[in-house]
Amino acid sequence: MTKKICPLVGAEAVTSVDIRIRAKFGVGRMERARRDIFEKWEFATDPANLQLRVKAGMKAAAGHVRKYPPPGFTQVQIERLIECIEAPWGVRYERQIRDCLKGASGVEASVAIAAKVKELGLEPFKPAAPLPPIEEDEIRLVCWIAVDEISS
Repeated sequence: MTKKICPLVGAEAVTSVDIRIRAKFGVGRMERARRDIFEKWEFATDPANLQLRVKAGMKAAAGHVRKYPPPGFTQVQIERLIECIEAPWGVRYERQIRDCLKGASGVEASVAIAAKVKELGLEPFKPAAPLPPIEEDEIRLVCWIAVDEISS
């Protein structure tokens, strides 16, 4: 049986349970868990992986606003409107924006889209910051559980 100092509370922690788990389930499963954590972390370090998909109806609405900008809008307002539309909204919002395209055409549709965006309170999407890169040996499993079948 080994003892380790628990850095959070400054007390000794007996690791006999850890030894039994390693004996029964093997170090391989713990290493696989560590590898899985590392792969998921690495995925989150790439900003491209953090970008959510924009629905087709929203892309079509943004394209329409680009082609037929609403009158009286400055270039900055048009760009903000497009950023609001090109955010990863759900089906409910997409349906309402698409309805604006069905009921009108040209500039009228763009005005309807702008009004709907304002009514819904849509804002531009700000993606989460990517995680910093790490090395696999930096991962320390603080808590790990192995599920075993019930033996009768």
